Amino acid sequence: MTRSWAVDRVPYVRARWVARGASVGFTVLAVILARAVAVLVGTGGMAPLAMLPFLALCTVAVLGWIVLGRLWRRVGDLRPVVLPVDAGAGALQGAPERDAADGHHRSLSGELEPPTRW
Repeated sequence: MTRSWAVDRVPYVRARWVARGASVGFTVLAVILARAVAVLVGTGGMAPLAMLPFLALCTVAVLGWIVLGRLWRRVGDLRPVVLPVDAGAGALQGAPERDAADGHHRSLSGELEPPTRW
């Protein structure tokens, strides 16, 4: 029995929604922090705590890069594979080269002269 590479669409859609939600969340948080940095710079923020929104923005950017990268890679891994209608068993297993017709050995069939070794 051949192993099927059929992919259930529900985990893919769920992972895509999670990745989209996380992307929106990180974007909103980054916009809020960028606005706070702009307001503090515009008001001449010389207070010792004026650097905290900038550091928080940098942290959100790094965490967003790591977390969102993993979430979107997972979405890509779960993406359903679209195969043609006439795909054979090899394509369903992920090895389409198995579907090629078995060729005969050209030297042993007499099509080519076998190499002389001695």
